[in-house]
Amino acid sequence: EAVSRGAQAVRLVEKDARAHTILARNCRELGAGDRTEALRGDALASQAWAPLDGARADLAFFDPPYPLLKRGDTRRKLMEAVHSILRTAMEPGGELVFHAPRGQISELDFPELDAELREYGTSALWYLSLKSPSNGSGEEA
Repeated sequence: EAVSRGAQAVRLVEKDARAHTILARNCRELGAGDRTEALRGDALASQAWAPLDGARADLAFFDPPYPLLKRGDTRRKLMEAVHSILRTAMEPGGELVFHAPRGQISELDFPELDAELREYGTSALWYLSLKSPSNGSGEEA
């Protein structure tokens, strides 16, 4: 979808071998192979979100398997990955869209981030970005 809307480069990260094969084939068959990278691996690993050719992303979609949100250890890893992606792989002002089932995440999960929630049926989309630096007067520097 991002490529069809003009994205210069897209990285898809998929852990499951079969799903990865389908993603890579779809990218080639749709003629988007030159602007896409289908990476087989764990989206929580830092190499999965390393900048492409030195360029940081301005938009990231994060859609983890929902059972990972229910277990304390994997939930913590997901939240740590979100913070790390925003700090290390995103352009200043970049946004990460976190897709989760409605009600499974709250603003308290993102205390150091600007977070905006949009809900659609049973889905929740959290639009996350690093908080803007402030000069102490409540206005942006």
